[in-house]
Amino acid sequence: LAKGKKSNIIVEKRSVVIPDEENAKSIFFRNALVEFGQVEPDAALCAEKLSNADILEQIRKRLDVKPTNRVSFMVDGRKLHNSPHLLEWWKKWRQGIMPPKKGDLAPCLITGELTTPMATAPSVKGLRVVGGHASGDALICFDKPAFCSYGQKQAANAPVSETAMGAVKAALDELISDAPILCGMKFVHWYDQDIETENDPFFDVNFFGLGNPNQKDDEDEEADDNDTAEREIAARIRADQVIASVKTGTTAGTLDAIYHILLLSGVGGRVMVRRYEMGEYETLQKNLDKWNRDLALVHPYAQGLCKPLKLTARLIRLLKYQKNDRKIFERLGKELSGITPAVLTAILGGGRLPDAVAIRALSYIRSK
Repeated sequence: LAKGKKSNIIVEKRSVVIPDEENAKSIFFRNALVEFGQVEPDAALCAEKLSNADILEQIRKRLDVKPTNRVSFMVDGRKLHNSPHLLEWWKKWRQGIMPPKKGDLAPCLITGELTTPMATAPSVKGLRVVGGHASGDALICFDKPAFCSYGQKQAANAPVSETAMGAVKAALDELISDAPILCGMKFVHWYDQDIETENDPFFDVNFFGLGNPNQKDDEDEEADDNDTAEREIAARIRADQVIASVKTGTTAGTLDAIYHILLLSGVGGRVMVRRYEMGEYETLQKNLDKWNRDLALVHPYAQGLCKPLKLTARLIRLLKYQKNDRKIFERLGKELSGITPAVLTAILGGGRLPDAVAIRALSYIRSK
Protein backbone atom coordinates (compact mmCIF):
# COMPACT_ATOMS: atom_id res chain seq x y z
CA LEU A 1 0.00 0.00 0.00
CA ALA A 2 2.97 2.31 0.50
CA LYS A 3 3.82 2.23 -3.20
CA GLY A 4 2.71 4.92 -5.63
CA LYS A 5 0.72 7.79 -4.14
CA LYS A 6 0.02 6.15 -0.80
CA SER A 7 2.21 6.10 2.30
CA ASN A 8 2.42 4.39 5.65
CA ILE A 9 0.52 6.14 8.42
CA ILE A 10 1.48 7.32 11.93
CA VAL A 11 5.16 6.42 11.35
CA GLU A 12 6.77 7.39 8.05
CA LYS A 13 9.86 8.94 6.49
CA ARG A 14 10.58 12.53 7.41
CA SER A 15 10.29 13.44 3.71
CA VAL A 16 6.63 12.37 3.85
CA VAL A 17 5.60 13.61 7.31
CA ILE A 18 7.49 16.93 7.09
CA PRO A 19 8.09 17.34 3.34
CA ASP A 20 10.21 20.10 1.87
CA GLU A 21 7.53 20.35 -0.80
CA GLU A 22 4.03 18.94 -0.54
CA ASN A 23 3.49 15.78 -2.57
CA ALA A 24 0.90 13.04 -3.04
CA LYS A 25 2.31 10.88 -0.25
CA SER A 26 2.43 13.72 2.27
CA ILE A 27 -1.18 14.64 1.44
CA PHE A 28 -2.23 11.00 1.88
CA PHE A 29 -0.43 10.86 5.23
CA ARG A 30 -2.06 14.05 6.53
CA ASN A 31 -5.53 12.98 5.37
CA ALA A 32 -5.14 9.66 7.18
CA LEU A 33 -4.07 11.52 10.30
CA VAL A 34 -7.19 13.70 10.07
CA GLU A 35 -9.41 10.62 9.84
CA PHE A 36 -7.65 8.98 12.77
CA GLY A 37 -8.25 12.20 14.67
CA GLN A 38 -11.97 11.42 14.67
CA VAL A 39 -11.33 8.74 17.32
CA GLU A 40 -8.01 9.91 18.79
CA PRO A 41 -7.74 13.53 20.09
CA ASP A 42 -3.93 13.43 19.99
CA ALA A 43 -4.02 12.61 16.27
CA ALA A 44 -6.45 15.50 15.67
CA LEU A 45 -4.04 17.87 17.43
CA CYS A 46 -1.09 16.67 15.33
CA ALA A 47 -3.09 17.00 12.10
CA GLU A 48 -4.08 20.53 13.07
CA LYS A 49 -0.44 21.54 13.66
CA LEU A 50 0.71 19.97 10.38
CA SER A 51 -1.83 22.07 8.48
CA ASN A 52 -0.22 25.26 9.81
CA ALA A 53 2.42 26.50 7.33
CA ASP A 54 4.31 28.54 9.95
CA ILE A 55 4.62 25.57 12.31
CA LEU A 56 5.75 23.33 9.46
CA GLU A 57 8.49 25.80 8.57
CA GLN A 58 9.69 25.93 12.20
CA ILE A 59 9.83 22.15 12.32
CA ARG A 60 11.85 21.98 9.09
CA LYS A 61 14.43 24.36 10.54
CA ARG A 62 14.71 22.65 13.92
CA LEU A 63 14.31 18.96 12.99
CA ASP A 64 17.82 17.62 12.38
CA VAL A 65 16.76 14.34 10.80
CA LYS A 66 17.62 12.79 7.45
CA PRO A 67 14.76 12.69 4.91
CA THR A 68 14.90 8.86 4.92
CA ASN A 69 14.64 8.54 8.71
CA ARG A 70 11.21 7.58 10.05
CA VAL A 71 9.47 9.90 12.47
CA SER A 72 6.23 9.97 14.44
CA PHE A 73 4.45 12.04 17.08
CA MET A 74 4.24 12.31 20.84
CA VAL A 75 1.71 14.44 22.75
CA ASP A 76 2.29 15.12 26.46
CA GLY A 77 4.49 12.03 26.70
CA ARG A 78 1.99 9.80 24.84
CA LYS A 79 3.34 8.16 21.69
CA LEU A 80 0.75 8.27 18.93
CA HIS A 81 1.55 4.78 17.66
CA ASN A 82 0.69 3.42 21.14
CA SER A 83 -2.84 4.82 21.03
CA PRO A 84 -5.41 2.27 22.30
CA HIS A 85 -7.72 3.35 19.47
CA LEU A 86 -5.26 2.77 16.64
CA LEU A 87 -5.78 -0.93 15.91
CA GLU A 88 -9.57 -0.91 15.64
CA TRP A 89 -9.54 2.28 13.56
CA TRP A 90 -6.83 0.89 11.28
CA LYS A 91 -8.76 -2.30 10.52
CA LYS A 92 -11.82 -0.37 9.35
CA TRP A 93 -9.94 2.44 7.58
CA ARG A 94 -7.65 0.10 5.67
CA GLN A 95 -10.57 -1.69 4.03
CA GLY A 96 -11.55 1.60 2.42
CA ILE A 97 -8.24 2.00 0.60
CA MET A 98 -7.80 -1.64 -0.43
CA PRO A 99 -8.02 -2.29 -4.17
CA PRO A 100 -11.05 -4.42 -5.15
CA LYS A 101 -10.33 -8.13 -5.04
CA LYS A 102 -10.78 -10.28 -8.12
CA GLY A 103 -11.06 -14.03 -8.33
CA ASP A 104 -12.99 -16.89 -6.77
CA LEU A 105 -13.37 -17.29 -3.03
CA ALA A 106 -11.61 -20.18 -1.29
CA PRO A 107 -11.20 -21.28 2.34
CA CYS A 108 -8.09 -19.69 3.89
CA LEU A 109 -5.73 -22.43 5.09
CA ILE A 110 -4.87 -20.33 8.16
CA THR A 111 -8.27 -19.12 9.38
CA GLY A 112 -10.72 -21.36 7.52
CA GLU A 113 -12.71 -18.31 6.40
CA LEU A 114 -13.66 -17.72 2.78
CA THR A 115 -11.24 -15.32 1.13
CA THR A 116 -9.86 -14.18 -2.19
CA PRO A 117 -6.40 -15.82 -2.09
CA MET A 118 -3.29 -13.69 -2.40
CA ALA A 119 -1.56 -14.17 -5.74
CA THR A 120 1.85 -14.20 -4.04
CA ALA A 121 2.57 -14.37 -0.32
CA PRO A 122 5.06 -11.93 1.26
CA SER A 123 8.55 -13.24 2.00
CA VAL A 124 9.85 -14.05 5.48
CA LYS A 125 13.00 -12.28 6.63
CA GLY A 126 15.85 -13.22 8.97
CA LEU A 127 17.24 -16.38 7.36
CA ARG A 128 20.19 -14.78 5.57
CA VAL A 129 22.68 -16.22 8.09
CA VAL A 130 21.42 -19.75 7.33
CA GLY A 131 21.36 -19.66 3.54
CA GLY A 132 18.51 -17.24 2.94
CA HIS A 133 18.31 -14.01 0.94
CA ALA A 134 18.74 -10.56 2.44
CA SER A 135 15.41 -9.52 0.90
CA GLY A 136 13.59 -12.50 2.44
CA ASP A 137 12.52 -16.02 1.52
CA ALA A 138 9.18 -17.39 0.34
CA LEU A 139 7.23 -19.53 2.80
CA ILE A 140 4.52 -20.28 0.22
CA CYS A 141 5.81 -20.56 -3.33
CA PHE A 142 4.41 -22.18 -6.48
CA ASP A 143 6.66 -20.93 -9.27
CA LYS A 144 7.16 -24.31 -10.96
CA PRO A 145 4.60 -26.75 -12.45
CA ALA A 146 5.85 -29.52 -10.14
CA PHE A 147 4.64 -27.51 -7.13
CA CYS A 148 1.13 -27.07 -8.53
CA SER A 149 -1.83 -29.42 -8.56
CA TYR A 150 -5.19 -29.69 -10.35
CA GLY A 151 -4.19 -26.96 -12.78
CA GLN A 152 -4.16 -24.25 -10.12
CA LYS A 153 -1.91 -21.23 -10.51
CA GLN A 154 0.34 -19.61 -7.92
CA ALA A 155 -1.14 -19.26 -4.43
CA ALA A 156 -4.44 -20.83 -5.46
CA ASN A 157 -2.68 -24.10 -4.56
CA ALA A 158 -2.52 -22.94 -0.94
CA PRO A 159 -5.07 -20.11 -0.55
CA VAL A 160 -4.40 -17.68 2.31
CA SER A 161 -5.91 -14.29 3.06
CA GLU A 162 -3.74 -11.20 3.09
CA THR A 163 -4.61 -10.43 6.72
CA ALA A 164 -3.87 -13.94 8.00
CA MET A 165 -0.62 -14.24 6.05
CA GLY A 166 0.43 -10.82 7.31
CA ALA A 167 0.01 -12.06 10.88
CA VAL A 168 2.02 -15.22 10.19
CA LYS A 169 4.79 -13.24 8.53
CA ALA A 170 4.96 -10.76 11.43
CA ALA A 171 5.13 -13.62 13.94
CA LEU A 172 7.85 -15.49 12.02
CA ASP A 173 9.90 -12.34 11.45
CA GLU A 174 9.83 -11.70 15.20
CA LEU A 175 10.60 -15.29 16.23
CA ILE A 176 13.38 -15.74 13.67
CA SER A 177 15.10 -12.49 14.64
CA ASP A 178 15.62 -13.75 18.21
CA ALA A 179 16.20 -17.41 17.33
CA PRO A 180 19.68 -18.91 17.86
CA ILE A 181 21.51 -20.84 15.15
CA LEU A 182 21.86 -24.60 15.48
CA CYS A 183 24.08 -26.31 12.87
CA GLY A 184 23.16 -24.00 10.01
CA MET A 185 19.49 -23.77 11.00
CA LYS A 186 17.45 -21.25 12.97
CA PHE A 187 16.03 -22.83 16.14
CA VAL A 188 12.60 -21.20 16.38
CA HIS A 189 10.33 -22.04 19.29
CA TRP A 190 7.20 -20.77 21.04
CA TYR A 191 4.45 -21.91 23.40
CA ASP A 192 0.67 -21.78 23.14
CA GLN A 193 0.53 -19.65 26.29
CA ASP A 194 2.76 -17.24 28.19
CA ILE A 195 5.79 -18.89 29.79
CA GLU A 196 7.91 -17.05 32.32
CA THR A 197 11.47 -16.62 31.03
CA GLU A 198 12.94 -18.51 33.98
CA ASN A 199 10.69 -21.49 33.19
CA ASP A 200 11.68 -21.69 29.51
CA PRO A 201 14.29 -24.48 29.31
CA PHE A 202 15.60 -23.21 25.99
CA PHE A 203 16.10 -19.66 27.17
CA ASP A 204 17.16 -19.40 30.79
CA VAL A 205 19.19 -22.60 31.13
CA ASN A 206 20.61 -22.09 27.62
CA PHE A 207 20.39 -25.85 27.15
CA PHE A 208 21.62 -25.75 23.59
CA GLY A 209 24.65 -23.59 24.31
CA LEU A 210 23.82 -21.19 21.53
CA GLY A 211 25.57 -18.10 22.81
CA ASN A 212 28.45 -16.31 21.09
CA PRO A 213 29.19 -18.24 17.85
CA ASN A 214 32.72 -16.83 17.75
CA GLN A 215 33.62 -18.30 21.12
CA LYS A 216 35.25 -21.72 20.69
CA ASP A 217 34.33 -24.42 23.12
CA ASP A 218 37.28 -26.05 24.86
CA GLU A 219 36.63 -29.23 26.81
CA ASP A 220 39.84 -28.68 28.82
CA GLU A 221 38.90 -25.13 29.84
CA GLU A 222 38.26 -24.80 33.57
CA ALA A 223 34.71 -23.92 34.51
CA ASP A 224 35.49 -20.72 36.39
CA ASP A 225 32.34 -18.85 35.48
CA ASN A 226 30.63 -19.36 38.83
CA ASP A 227 27.97 -16.77 38.13
CA THR A 228 26.80 -18.54 34.97
CA ALA A 229 26.89 -21.92 36.70
CA GLU A 230 24.82 -20.64 39.61
CA ARG A 231 22.22 -19.19 37.27
CA GLU A 232 21.94 -22.48 35.43
CA ILE A 233 21.59 -24.45 38.67
CA ALA A 234 18.95 -22.03 39.93
CA ALA A 235 17.06 -22.30 36.65
CA ARG A 236 17.09 -26.09 36.83
CA ILE A 237 15.81 -25.99 40.41
CA ARG A 238 12.94 -23.76 39.27
CA ALA A 239 12.21 -26.11 36.39
CA ASP A 240 12.18 -29.07 38.79
CA GLN A 241 9.81 -27.17 41.04
CA VAL A 242 7.49 -26.58 38.10
CA ILE A 243 7.36 -30.31 37.37
CA ALA A 244 7.02 -31.25 41.05
CA SER A 245 4.18 -28.78 41.51
CA VAL A 246 1.89 -30.93 39.34
CA LYS A 247 0.95 -32.67 42.60
CA THR A 248 -0.22 -29.42 44.15
CA GLY A 249 -1.60 -27.90 40.96
CA THR A 250 -0.02 -24.52 41.68
CA THR A 251 1.38 -24.07 38.16
CA ALA A 252 -1.06 -26.12 36.13
CA GLY A 253 -1.14 -23.43 33.44
CA THR A 254 2.56 -23.83 32.71
CA LEU A 255 2.41 -27.63 32.79
CA ASP A 256 -0.51 -27.63 30.35
CA ALA A 257 1.44 -25.55 27.85
CA ILE A 258 2.25 -26.93 24.41
CA TYR A 259 5.62 -26.16 22.84
CA HIS A 260 6.28 -25.75 19.12
CA ILE A 261 9.72 -25.97 17.52
CA LEU A 262 10.76 -25.18 13.95
CA LEU A 263 14.20 -25.74 12.46
CA LEU A 264 14.40 -23.34 9.51
CA SER A 265 16.94 -22.47 6.85
CA GLY A 266 16.90 -20.70 3.50
CA VAL A 267 17.40 -22.58 0.22
CA GLY A 268 17.10 -20.99 -3.21
CA GLY A 269 14.98 -18.11 -1.98
CA ARG A 270 12.56 -20.41 -0.13
CA VAL A 271 12.03 -21.19 3.54
CA MET A 272 13.11 -24.77 4.21
CA VAL A 273 11.36 -26.38 7.20
CA ARG A 274 13.98 -28.88 8.36
CA ARG A 275 11.94 -30.12 11.31
CA TYR A 276 8.74 -29.39 13.17
CA GLU A 277 8.15 -30.68 16.69
CA MET A 278 5.39 -30.10 19.19
CA GLY A 279 4.49 -31.59 22.55
CA GLU A 280 3.69 -31.03 26.20
CA TYR A 281 5.80 -28.73 28.34
CA GLU A 282 5.95 -31.25 31.21
CA THR A 283 7.22 -34.00 28.91
CA LEU A 284 9.77 -31.60 27.43
CA GLN A 285 11.23 -30.78 30.85
CA LYS A 286 11.42 -34.44 31.84
CA ASN A 287 13.12 -35.44 28.57
CA LEU A 288 15.68 -32.64 28.80
CA ASP A 289 16.54 -33.77 32.34
CA LYS A 290 16.79 -37.37 31.08
CA TRP A 291 19.15 -36.26 28.31
CA ASN A 292 21.51 -34.66 30.81
CA ARG A 293 21.40 -37.65 33.16
CA ASP A 294 22.06 -40.16 30.38
CA LEU A 295 25.13 -38.25 29.17
CA ALA A 296 26.54 -37.44 32.63
CA LEU A 297 30.29 -38.16 33.00
CA VAL A 298 32.37 -38.65 36.13
CA HIS A 299 35.27 -36.19 36.41
CA PRO A 300 38.60 -37.94 35.65
CA TYR A 301 40.16 -36.51 38.81
CA ALA A 302 37.41 -37.75 41.15
CA GLN A 303 35.83 -34.32 41.52
CA GLY A 304 32.24 -35.44 41.11
CA LEU A 305 30.44 -35.12 37.81
CA CYS A 306 31.80 -33.09 34.92
CA LYS A 307 30.01 -29.86 34.07
CA PRO A 308 27.27 -30.76 31.54
CA LEU A 309 28.13 -29.75 28.00
CA LYS A 310 25.62 -27.87 25.90
CA LEU A 311 24.23 -29.47 22.77
CA THR A 312 26.45 -27.42 20.46
CA ALA A 313 29.56 -28.55 22.34
CA ARG A 314 28.42 -32.18 22.13
CA LEU A 315 27.73 -31.88 18.42
CA ILE A 316 31.29 -30.60 17.92
CA ARG A 317 32.41 -34.02 19.22
CA LEU A 318 30.79 -35.55 16.14
CA LEU A 319 33.25 -33.81 13.81
CA LYS A 320 36.74 -35.07 13.10
CA TYR A 321 39.18 -33.23 15.32
CA GLN A 322 41.23 -30.49 13.65
CA LYS A 323 43.75 -28.54 15.68
CA ASN A 324 43.12 -24.77 15.71
CA ASP A 325 39.93 -25.20 13.71
CA ARG A 326 38.60 -21.68 13.16
CA LYS A 327 35.64 -22.75 11.05
CA ILE A 328 34.16 -25.22 13.47
CA PHE A 329 30.68 -23.65 13.35
CA GLU A 330 30.66 -23.60 9.55
CA ARG A 331 31.54 -27.30 9.63
CA LEU A 332 28.67 -27.96 12.02
CA GLY A 333 26.23 -26.50 9.54
CA LYS A 334 27.64 -28.34 6.53
CA GLU A 335 28.53 -31.74 8.00
CA LEU A 336 25.79 -32.27 10.60
CA SER A 337 22.72 -30.64 9.07
CA GLY A 338 21.53 -34.08 7.98
CA ILE A 339 21.55 -35.73 11.42
CA THR A 340 20.97 -32.76 13.76
CA PRO A 341 17.15 -32.81 13.35
CA ALA A 342 17.14 -36.54 14.23
CA VAL A 343 19.33 -35.86 17.27
CA LEU A 344 16.99 -33.09 18.39
CA THR A 345 13.97 -35.35 17.95
CA ALA A 346 15.62 -38.02 20.09
CA ILE A 347 16.33 -35.49 22.85
CA LEU A 348 12.88 -33.92 22.87
CA GLY A 349 11.08 -37.26 22.63
CA GLY A 350 13.32 -39.17 25.04
CA GLY A 351 14.15 -41.65 22.26
CA ARG A 352 17.27 -43.28 20.84
CA LEU A 353 19.99 -41.38 19.05
CA PRO A 354 20.61 -42.36 15.42
CA ASP A 355 23.46 -44.82 14.73
CA ALA A 356 25.35 -42.07 12.89
CA VAL A 357 26.03 -40.42 16.26
CA ALA A 358 28.00 -43.42 17.53
CA ILE A 359 29.92 -43.71 14.26
CA ARG A 360 30.86 -40.04 14.25
CA ALA A 361 31.73 -40.02 17.96
CA LEU A 362 34.16 -42.91 17.41
CA SER A 363 35.66 -41.09 14.44
CA TYR A 364 36.19 -38.01 16.63
CA ILE A 365 37.94 -40.07 19.33
CA ARG A 366 40.24 -41.70 16.79
CA SER A 367 41.08 -38.38 15.12
CA LYS A 368 42.04 -36.88 18.47
